[in-house]
Amino acid sequence: MKAREIQKRIIYYIIFICLSAFLFTGCKKMFGLELQQNTDHVVTTIDPHINKTAWQYLKDRALGVGPNDTIFKRMYEGIVYSGIDTAEYTKAGRTFIFLHNDAVIRKSGTPATTTTDSYFGKYKVGPAPGVAATKWEDYSQLQVKNYLLSLIVDGEHTFENITPDPAVGL
Repeated sequence: MKAREIQKRIIYYIIFICLSAFLFTGCKKMFGLELQQNTDHVVTTIDPHINKTAWQYLKDRALGVGPNDTIFKRMYEGIVYSGIDTAEYTKAGRTFIFLHNDAVIRKSGTPATTTTDSYFGKYKVGPAPGVAATKWEDYSQLQVKNYLLSLIVDGEHTFENITPDPAVGL
């Protein structure tokens, strides 16, 4: 027999064995493994109401209160450095975008370098071409203030009322 013919026969035997295993197990098991069962999945949205101001939430998550993490620590430091009146974060009828620590500065690679998808990596400091910042104080207070204020949007935007289309004039 030719090698090609032998390969074909082996493939046919493998297919036959697989189909036999599938058919003779009553479609409940294959290779000793249970097949996936259908289950009902109730789709829900987590209640976004945290019953505290945005400023209190930000402070709790920046200073390690509550869930004992500091995921917004760098944003908190930026607000303090910029001199933004923290009362801005207590006003109703607004949507606040908080920057996770990695959105402020994120490093990757060996040796670790600041990535350009973070604020410190995107907005370089010093003479051109510039270098990645290492702290908020590398920028002017006005630049940091203007950027952080741009993350406060008038109106309450939620999963229920936001659309994928850009809104003009926010």
